[in-house]
Amino acid sequence: MGWAFLANLDANHPDLGIAVAELMPDKGLGKSLLSQLLGWASKRGILKIYLMVVMDNHRAIRLYESHGFVTYDEEFDEVDQFSYGG
Repeated sequence: MGWAFLANLDANHPDLGIAVAELMPDKGLGKSLLSQLLGWASKRGILKIYLMVVMDNHRAIRLYESHGFVTYDEEFDEVDQFSYGG
C-alpha cells in the first residue's frame, strides 16, 4: 500500500512525493514507485525534481540517493517538530 505523485510539472520546481505504509517495508514498493515516476518524468523532458524527506527516515534517504538525489538544504518544522532535508 502506497502512493506517489509529481506536482507542479509546469513550474521550474516540480515536486515528488512518495508514501509507503509502514507494514510494507522491504517489499520494493518505494523503489518501484520512484523508478516509475522518474521514468515517466524523463520521457517528458523533466530533468530536475525536488522532494522533502524527514531526516531520520534513513531508508527513504538511501533510496533517493541511490537514484541521484542529493540534500541541498535542511529545515526544522516548528509545527510537526521534524527536521526535513531537500
